[in-house]
Amino acid sequence: MSKRNPADAVSFLLYINSYIIIGNEVKPERRGSQEGQRAIRRCENRDKLNARLMPMKKDHPEDVTLLRTQLMSLVRRLRRESRSDEKSWAQLMLLGAIDRHGGEATPSLLAESERMRSSNLAAALRELEADGLLVRTPDAEDKRRVRVHLTPAGLGLLQQSRSRREAWLLAAMESCLTEREQALLIEAGALMARLAAAPSTE
Repeated sequence: MSKRNPADAVSFLLYINSYIIIGNEVKPERRGSQEGQRAIRRCENRDKLNARLMPMKKDHPEDVTLLRTQLMSLVRRLRRESRSDEKSWAQLMLLGAIDRHGGEATPSLLAESERMRSSNLAAALRELEADGLLVRTPDAEDKRRVRVHLTPAGLGLLQQSRSRREAWLLAAMESCLTEREQALLIEAGALMARLAAAPSTE
């Protein structure tokens, strides 16, 4: 990958991290970033999307199963790279969600995006706040609302974790894939971003 920008691997990692492991499935976060919003706009037509997906699901269910297991394997492998982090994977994902939402993060928004119960989220926020990794402040316009922000310590911890996973991903791509395969994988990242923004079938 010497001829490619290392930032490509970072972008691909962000696409992968747009998935949350819930049970035996991988479900997409509802992204608040500009890139997430652009992807959402590309997937606004639910009926058209389902019409495209159904033939593949009926005719080649084994292909979809294989793709799901492959995504799960990569997510689990990335998760193992966070074992040396000070915080748990769930806590890191919560810090990451706060970072992605920026100044718009609220407890209700985080509960929805992270698929967490209000009570569990409240406990997690209290612990992270006690550790000095985030702060909760009243909204400037509506004092009844609370905004959640990362502290410099929280952002630093999150960036360290991301850097470790990005370094592993870049090294793995360079050692396991040809340059052509690396390019194909980077292109596939954009497709996964679109899938992550697809509407739920529930």
